[in-house]
Amino acid sequence: MNSQNGFLLSFIKYGENDAILHCFTEEEGFQTYFLKGIYTKKNKKKAFLLPLNKLNFSIRVGKTGSMQTISNLEMLNLHDVYTDIKANTVVFFISDFLNQILKNENKNSTVFYLIDEFIDQLNSKNYQ
Repeated sequence: MNSQNGFLLSFIKYGENDAILHCFTEEEGFQTYFLKGIYTKKNKKKAFLLPLNKLNFSIRVGKTGSMQTISNLEMLNLHDVYTDIKANTVVFFISDFLNQILKNENKNSTVFYLIDEFIDQLNSKNYQ
């Protein structure tokens, strides 16, 4: 198992209970992961699927060339940006923008820390 920190850029529901996550991680850059069972009735972690949410997840090592599977998902920080309509609008826009431009980005610690700083600035209501 490999544990990583990353920002959720987008997600797509796959089938009835699963999801495909697009994340920007500190260790590997832009990555796509498969998350099983996130939409089952008993799973309370589906609330973690918010744009630019900072997550810690464990990756199950599988075949090379196949999509990596997340075995454990934890939220690192809860910010107020999801309850403020102005900040939430900015988060959705920036998340979609980053999802488009970072698709081919490898490990880049500077970008990772800039995203983290951006969320902190939004959380302190510095978006006027």
